Amino acid sequence: MSKTFTGFAAIGKPIPYSRRQRAYDVAKKEMGVKNPFTLIDAMAEKLEKDNPFEAMEAAEKYVDLTGAYRLMATLLT
Repeated sequence: MSKTFTGFAAIGKPIPYSRRQRAYDVAKKEMGVKNPFTLIDAMAEKLEKDNPFEAMEAAEKYVDLTGAYRLMATLLT
């Protein structure tokens, strides 16, 4: 079984399905994003490649800065 990292230690590591699913739910149900899969997949890809600033830029195409931080926190914790 692989170790699950959380917080800043999770940047640059694979993001588990459960975190992605929670981020999809938050984006769609609580933020009203019409296509959360594109948003979350883009953010997750950047975070897994250790590019948090690019993840934020990808998110800001769909949500405001606060929403981008909230989704990044959801993906990392």
